[in-house]
Amino acid sequence: MLQTRLFPYFQGEGRRILFAAAPAYLWLVRICVVGGILGALAGFVAPIVGIQLPLYPGWWVLVGSLVAAAGVVAALSLPSISFNVGERAYRRWDGISSLGRQTGGRFDALDALVVTAHQNLTASVMSGGLGVEFRLTLHWRGAIQPPLLLALDHRSVPGGAPLSISAGSILQLAQRVSTALGVRLYDNSAVLSR
Repeated sequence: MLQTRLFPYFQGEGRRILFAAAPAYLWLVRICVVGGILGALAGFVAPIVGIQLPLYPGWWVLVGSLVAAAGVVAALSLPSISFNVGERAYRRWDGISSLGRQTGGRFDALDALVVTAHQNLTASVMSGGLGVEFRLTLHWRGAIQPPLLLALDHRSVPGGAPLSISAGSILQLAQRVSTALGVRLYDNSAVLSR
């Protein structure tokens, strides 16, 4: 599943719930945009004011512009969803993959939150136990929108133990979000999904 990993942010005592990229990722995107612009400007301004830059000024303009453009594309590509619990409304941004589609609606359109367990072969090899990736996915009624992966939790399950023994943290998050949004929660963490 290829998607930037989302993290939950509970704001205003749970009145607003946001699922967005990690703060470190957002800072990296900002640094690319600002650093790229500054690099391109340095390439433009340095010859005018007589400052000698390492490499050619044209290199600074080209590389700075490319880094800034990469930062802008990354910023536009990030999926996110915010829930306004007080107004019972949501706003979803799907990113550049769907040409930057922003949609919104009422909580009535939400169908369910589903927790599933998937085998994670990389973690299995590294831990010696069974590597499991627990996923929290939001579904809409009538499939009016594609499901959205809200959270991932990678765990190692000791040999012979039930899968759900390691699902505690994602189940707590799922329960908190389910209660706030007033949608059903399906816990399928006891069996591996395909």
